[in-house]
Amino acid sequence: RPPRRATSSGVGPPPLAMQRSATASTMMPAMAEEGPAARGIPPIKPEELRTYRLFFSSLAAAIQSDTIGRAQAEPVLANTQLPRDEVDYIWSICDGDGDGRLRADELAIALHIAAARFGGLPLPQPRPVEQFVLALFPPSERASAAATIAA
Repeated sequence: RPPRRATSSGVGPPPLAMQRSATASTMMPAMAEEGPAARGIPPIKPEELRTYRLFFSSLAAAIQSDTIGRAQAEPVLANTQLPRDEVDYIWSICDGDGDGRLRADELAIALHIAAARFGGLPLPQPRPVEQFVLALFPPSERASAAATIAA
Protein backbone atom coordinates (compact mmCIF):
# COMPACT_ATOMS: atom_id res chain seq x y z
CA ARG A 1 0.00 0.00 0.00
CA PRO A 2 1.40 3.45 -0.83
CA PRO A 3 2.39 5.68 2.10
CA ARG A 4 -0.32 8.03 3.29
CA ARG A 5 0.27 11.73 3.01
CA ALA A 6 -1.76 14.60 4.36
CA THR A 7 -3.03 17.54 2.37
CA SER A 8 -3.17 21.17 3.30
CA SER A 9 -6.80 20.88 4.46
CA GLY A 10 -5.91 18.22 7.02
CA VAL A 11 -8.37 15.70 5.64
CA GLY A 12 -7.58 15.59 1.97
CA PRO A 13 -10.03 16.11 -0.82
CA PRO A 14 -13.29 14.22 -0.84
CA PRO A 15 -12.61 10.53 -1.46
CA LEU A 16 -14.10 10.95 -4.93
CA ALA A 17 -10.91 12.59 -6.07
CA MET A 18 -8.39 11.04 -3.67
CA GLN A 19 -5.40 13.04 -4.72
CA ARG A 20 -2.16 13.20 -2.76
CA SER A 21 -0.48 16.55 -2.26
CA ALA A 22 1.38 18.70 0.26
CA THR A 23 3.40 17.48 3.21
CA ALA A 24 2.75 16.49 6.79
CA SER A 25 3.99 19.89 7.96
CA THR A 26 0.92 21.53 6.41
CA MET A 27 -1.44 18.84 7.58
CA MET A 28 -2.95 20.29 10.74
CA PRO A 29 -3.29 24.01 11.38
CA ALA A 30 -3.41 25.14 14.98
CA MET A 31 -6.63 23.88 16.55
CA ALA A 32 -8.30 23.71 19.91
CA GLU A 33 -7.19 20.86 22.15
CA GLU A 34 -10.74 19.54 22.56
CA GLY A 35 -13.11 17.67 20.30
CA PRO A 36 -12.31 15.52 17.31
CA ALA A 37 -9.44 17.75 16.16
CA ALA A 38 -7.55 16.82 19.31
CA ARG A 39 -8.14 13.18 18.35
CA GLY A 40 -6.75 13.81 14.87
CA ILE A 41 -9.70 14.57 12.61
CA PRO A 42 -10.68 18.20 12.04
CA PRO A 43 -14.32 19.13 11.38
CA ILE A 44 -15.72 18.96 7.87
CA LYS A 45 -15.42 22.23 6.01
CA PRO A 46 -18.73 23.56 4.64
CA GLU A 47 -17.60 23.11 1.03
CA GLU A 48 -16.60 19.49 1.73
CA LEU A 49 -19.98 18.84 3.35
CA ARG A 50 -21.71 20.20 0.23
CA THR A 51 -19.62 17.87 -1.94
CA TYR A 52 -20.41 14.86 0.24
CA ARG A 53 -24.13 15.68 0.25
CA LEU A 54 -24.18 16.07 -3.54
CA PHE A 55 -22.44 12.73 -3.88
CA PHE A 56 -25.02 11.13 -1.59
CA SER A 57 -27.85 12.72 -3.59
CA SER A 58 -26.54 11.24 -6.82
CA LEU A 59 -26.30 7.76 -5.27
CA ALA A 60 -29.68 7.96 -3.55
CA ALA A 61 -31.43 9.27 -6.66
CA ALA A 62 -30.07 6.37 -8.70
CA ILE A 63 -31.72 3.86 -6.36
CA GLN A 64 -34.70 6.06 -5.43
CA SER A 65 -34.03 5.88 -1.70
CA ASP A 66 -33.21 8.22 1.17
CA THR A 67 -30.46 5.85 2.37
CA ILE A 68 -27.65 4.00 0.65
CA GLY A 69 -26.19 0.60 1.34
CA ARG A 70 -22.61 -0.50 1.36
CA ALA A 71 -22.83 -1.72 -2.24
CA GLN A 72 -23.63 1.78 -3.51
CA ALA A 73 -20.76 3.32 -1.53
CA GLU A 74 -18.26 0.56 -2.27
CA PRO A 75 -16.67 2.13 -5.39
CA VAL A 76 -15.71 5.31 -3.54
CA LEU A 77 -14.70 3.42 -0.40
CA ALA A 78 -12.38 1.27 -2.51
CA ASN A 79 -10.62 4.46 -3.66
CA THR A 80 -9.44 5.05 -0.11
CA GLN A 81 -7.12 2.05 -0.33
CA LEU A 82 -7.88 1.37 3.33
CA PRO A 83 -7.86 -2.16 4.71
CA ARG A 84 -11.28 -3.80 4.74
CA ASP A 85 -11.41 -3.88 8.56
CA GLU A 86 -10.87 -0.11 8.72
CA VAL A 87 -13.63 0.53 6.16
CA ASP A 88 -15.91 -1.81 8.12
CA TYR A 89 -15.14 0.08 11.33
CA ILE A 90 -15.78 3.48 9.72
CA TRP A 91 -19.10 2.24 8.31
CA SER A 92 -20.15 0.84 11.69
CA ILE A 93 -19.48 4.02 13.67
CA CYS A 94 -21.31 6.13 11.09
CA ASP A 95 -24.34 3.86 10.85
CA GLY A 96 -26.16 5.48 13.75
CA ASP A 97 -29.15 3.13 13.81
CA GLY A 98 -27.22 -0.02 12.86
CA ASP A 99 -29.40 -0.85 9.85
CA GLY A 100 -26.47 -1.23 7.45
CA ARG A 101 -27.55 1.84 5.46
CA LEU A 102 -26.39 5.44 5.69
CA ARG A 103 -28.32 8.68 5.37
CA ALA A 104 -26.72 11.77 3.79
CA ASP A 105 -24.94 13.08 6.86
CA GLU A 106 -23.87 9.62 8.00
CA LEU A 107 -22.24 9.08 4.60
CA ALA A 108 -20.63 12.52 4.80
CA ILE A 109 -18.99 11.58 8.09
CA ALA A 110 -17.92 8.17 6.77
CA LEU A 111 -16.27 9.72 3.71
CA HIS A 112 -14.67 12.43 5.84
CA ILE A 113 -13.19 9.89 8.25
CA ALA A 114 -12.03 7.72 5.33
CA ALA A 115 -10.35 10.72 3.69
CA ALA A 116 -8.66 11.62 6.98
CA ARG A 117 -7.44 8.06 7.43
CA PHE A 118 -6.24 8.00 3.82
CA GLY A 119 -4.29 11.14 4.70
CA GLY A 120 -2.56 9.34 7.56
CA LEU A 121 -4.68 10.45 10.51
CA PRO A 122 -5.67 7.85 13.11
CA LEU A 123 -9.08 6.24 13.16
CA PRO A 124 -11.33 7.73 15.83
CA GLN A 125 -12.11 5.77 18.94
CA PRO A 126 -15.30 7.67 19.75
CA ARG A 127 -17.45 7.17 22.81
CA PRO A 128 -20.18 8.27 22.66
CA VAL A 129 -20.35 8.11 18.89
CA GLU A 130 -23.08 10.73 18.52
CA GLN A 131 -21.01 13.46 20.21
CA PHE A 132 -17.98 12.65 18.10
CA VAL A 133 -19.94 12.57 14.85
CA LEU A 134 -21.77 15.84 15.54
CA ALA A 135 -18.51 17.57 16.43
CA LEU A 136 -17.22 16.86 12.91
CA PHE A 137 -19.93 19.05 11.36
CA PRO A 138 -19.37 22.77 10.88
CA PRO A 139 -21.06 24.62 13.78
CA SER A 140 -23.74 26.03 11.48
CA GLU A 141 -24.74 22.49 10.44
CA ARG A 142 -24.78 20.73 13.83
CA ALA A 143 -28.44 21.27 14.71
CA SER A 144 -29.73 19.86 11.42
CA ALA A 145 -27.18 17.03 11.55
CA ALA A 146 -28.30 16.12 15.08
CA ALA A 147 -31.88 15.79 13.87
CA THR A 148 -30.79 13.63 10.93
CA ILE A 149 -28.55 11.37 13.01
CA ALA A 150 -31.19 10.94 15.72
CA ALA A 151 -33.83 9.93 13.15
